[in-house]
Amino acid sequence: MVDRAAIREQVEFWLGDANLRRDKFLRQAVGSSDGGWVPLETLLSFNKMKELTSSADELAAAIREHVAAAASAGAPALLELSGDGAAVRRTRPLPDEGFAPAELVLRVDGLGRANAAVTPDVVKRLLAGFGAVEYVRLVRSSAGD
Repeated sequence: MVDRAAIREQVEFWLGDANLRRDKFLRQAVGSSDGGWVPLETLLSFNKMKELTSSADELAAAIREHVAAAASAGAPALLELSGDGAAVRRTRPLPDEGFAPAELVLRVDGLGRANAAVTPDVVKRLLAGFGAVEYVRLVRSSAGD
């Protein structure tokens, strides 16, 4: 069974401010297309999305759910699906590159390079009790953490 909530959260993350400040590939994809549209096929090619779904229809349905949830909450949606359902774009301008002025950066060492159980999602859940966590990046060095 497809977890549309997980799909929606992943797309919201990828096209959200925190990720687009650092993700050169997606930033270029958004900035280089007419109107900021990113083909769903591009998102479906990402390994993380392959874990969630391989269906463009399911991906489009998850984005429609994002739009509907925002509308029911009376809030503007971050994402918009193209009329043909083949692409998605942000509804607001791209953020500046780099760190946001009010952004807190936390570095944690010693998670272990060989510990595959430590994923960005695990770290995000671990830190969520301290406040909103928008972006987690794991840097695994080869110098025997």
